[in-house]
Amino acid sequence: MFKNKYRSISFGAVCLVAIIALAVSVNFIALQSDNSSAESDSDYSLNGGIYTNYESDDLGEIIGLINGDSTGSVFTITVNNNIPDFAGYTLDVNKTITLTSSPGDTHKLTMASAERHFTVKGGTTLVLMDIILEGGNSTGFSGGIEVESAGTLIMELGAVIQKCSARDGGGVYNNGTFTMKGGDIKDNNALGNIGGPGGGYGGGVFNYESATFVMEAGKISGNNARLYGGGVENYGTFTMDRGTITGNSVPSEGAGVHNHGTFTMNGGEITGHNAIIGAGLCSYGTFIMNGGEISGNSAKDAAGVLNYRNFYMNGGEISGNTAITFGGGVVNEGSSGAAPAVFTMTGGKIINNTAFLGGGVSNSSIELITKEPAVFNMTGGEISGNKALSPGANPSYGGGVSN
Repeated sequence: MFKNKYRSISFGAVCLVAIIALAVSVNFIALQSDNSSAESDSDYSLNGGIYTNYESDDLGEIIGLINGDSTGSVFTITVNNNIPDFAGYTLDVNKTITLTSSPGDTHKLTMASAERHFTVKGGTTLVLMDIILEGGNSTGFSGGIEVESAGTLIMELGAVIQKCSARDGGGVYNNGTFTMKGGDIKDNNALGNIGGPGGGYGGGVFNYESATFVMEAGKISGNNARLYGGGVENYGTFTMDRGTITGNSVPSEGAGVHNHGTFTMNGGEITGHNAIIGAGLCSYGTFIMNGGEISGNSAKDAAGVLNYRNFYMNGGEISGNTAITFGGGVVNEGSSGAAPAVFTMTGGKIINNTAFLGGGVSNSSIELITKEPAVFNMTGGEISGNKALSPGANPSYGGGVSN
């Protein structure tokens, strides 16, 4: 580990004086070979721009140095120890900052007071890798990270946001661009306004109206929302390519995903949720399913998918979901005063789901009195192996489709 740690020093007196002066001017610079790293007693190390292994116990100082460096645009802050008394910071540097742990470690930044870990301003990119953010708490947006308009957050492998709470977006509140390439968002809470009405959306992630959230990998699990969107509350553009959304909870609808914007599912899995209605997904916007799987969810009604507006199923699978009454796989229902609910199926599979009525698909109002027309167009795909558990297994109750 310490092989070639320092370059051999064979300089004259003039060089030695220069080295001492340089060390004083930047507190400490580790002179090391390119293929080794020096141990550190400081909490943070900075690399990028004019800085090489600049060390400090003050993250605020590190961020100030980055802001004042006009020579570089990409910086890495290495966390060398667990920080049990972390204080929140606003990143407004118009640069890219990677926050990671020392090699071979995953250190934890635990909030000491009621504030979020980071606010990412427009023009700034924050990359998290091999780092844990824990215990942030905000009465507004996000206890973990708030991404403001034109800001960017990237989560890589080993990044974790956990046990954070806020009014909305317990783990992440995104009003910019959020790309999840790995890591975990888990055990966070959207509490709403404590002691009063309002809020309580997006236990794991709240993706706002103009925002973009791309989930390429990772897991969103064990999060809770006071009202809707235990895992994800989406008002913007949400694309799920891979990864898992599982085991999130709400008291009402949309335990996995609650969608008011555009949600495109190309892969991944939404599974293991329970809610009154729309356990896996409840959508008031546009849902496009090209791949992936919505499975193993349970609800009173619409265990897999509850669609109130536009659902295009081109691929993927909705399977093994169980509803007590309507629509084990899908409920397609027009909402009062809104446009008709339209479910267009050109591919994919709805298989092995169970309900009292409409084991696979229920194309009618949950309340049996249609609010607005519900339209189901099927030109491809497969609906099979679903069960309606109505008395006597009356075929009119629709093991496959109840209309």
